This record gives sequence, structure tokens and C-alpha cells, in this order.
Amino acid sequence: MKRNIRSLIPSVEDLNVDLDEKRGTLDIRVRQNQAEFSSRIVSEGTLRVLALCAIAANPWARGLVAFEEPENGVHPRRPELIAELLASLAIDQQRRVSVTIHSGCFAMRF
Repeated sequence: MKRNIRSLIPSVEDLNVDLDEKRGTLDIRVRQNQAEFSSRIVSEGTLRVLALCAIAANPWARGLVAFEEPENGVHPRRPELIAELLASLAIDQQRRVSVTIHSGCFAMRF
């Protein structure tokens, strides 16, 4: 998963996830440009990429992956890499993938 994240967001150096048993939540810490940030303050684009990478890394997942507007909030050079990751879900993991887009910059190639 970390390799996918680094390929999509090169400035991400590390990622840590801890379970907060009291609250029943996951605390995500992202180290970017030698500073650590809570998932509560990272950008929407970073959160979208983290979610997509988590979906791709889940070895037990089956069925449909639906992703709305994956191009929103991400760097203009990243949509093609996101498209490749979504395509790998369809091809390599044999999952059904449904993507809605509103931008002409996002091209799916299957």
C-alpha cells in the first residue's frame, strides 16, 4: 500500500495507522516533507488517494468498487496514475470498477 501511495503522492514519506479502542476509530498519521500530519488536516485529494490505495491493498475484497470523481482534489499530473490503479483493480484483481468523472483530464484505458 505504501508503494502505491508514494507513486501517487511522492511527498508522502510514511504512513501510520493506529486503532483508538476507546473511540473505535482509526487514527491515521501521514509524514510528508519531514513533518507529520493527522488525517484530519491533510488535503481531500490525499484522503481520496489513501482510500483508493486501501481498497487496492485489501486482499479479501471482492465485488464492486465505485469511485466518484477520483480527479477531485488531486494534483493535475495524478489522474493518469489513479486511472492505472483503478484499471489494475479491474484487470489484476478481477473486480468490477465503476467510476464517475466530471473532468476531461481523467482518461481510463482498458
